[in-house]
Amino acid sequence: EVMRDGEWLGVFVKYVLTGSTPETKIDSITIEGLPAMQIGQTRNEYYSSIMSNRNDGTYKVNGNAYADGFYGNLETDGFEFMDENKNILPVNDSVFTEGTYYFSEVFKLTEGYEFADVVTVNVTGVADADVEVMRDGEWLGVFVKYVLTESAPTEYDITVNGGTASVGAGTAVTKATAGTEITL
Repeated sequence: EVMRDGEWLGVFVKYVLTGSTPETKIDSITIEGLPAMQIGQTRNEYYSSIMSNRNDGTYKVNGNAYADGFYGNLETDGFEFMDENKNILPVNDSVFTEGTYYFSEVFKLTEGYEFADVVTVNVTGVADADVEVMRDGEWLGVFVKYVLTESAPTEYDITVNGGTASVGAGTAVTKATAGTEITL
C-alpha cells in the first residue's frame, strides 16, 4: 500500500499473522545511546556513529523494558535522516549546518506482540529530545528532532605583565577567541 501526505510518501507492507494472539501490548519504547548530531558532521559520519554505538551495545531500542536481542520485541524497518521538512537526506556526505534535522526509525513488532492504543517513546542521552510518534496500524515511526545552532565563540581574557597583547596591525586587545593569533 502506498500513501502520500503532502511531501511524505509512505510504503506499507501488511503482515497477517494467524494462529497467534498477542501476549503483550507494547505501550513504551526506549531509544538509548543515540549520539548527538553536530554542526559540521556529515550524514555518513552520523550514520557511522550510530552503527558504532549499535555494534558496541551502547545504542539500544526496546519496547516495554529490555528483552533479549538488539531490538527485543521490536523489528526495525531502518532509520533515516531528514531535513526540517522531513525530506530524506541523500545518502552522501551532506554536511549538517545550522538548522533543524530529524533522525527517524520505523518499527513493527515481532510475532506475539501488538502496540497499545497509546505508545510512549523515550529517548535517553539526547538533551531536550523533541520526539514525534506517527502510527499507522502495524507500524510506528519515531522522529527525533535536532535543532542545531552555532554557539557564540568563547572569549578568553589576556593578561600580559609588563606589556600588551595585540592582533593584526598592532591593535591592543585584552580578550581573544580560541585560534586568534596574538602578538606580545
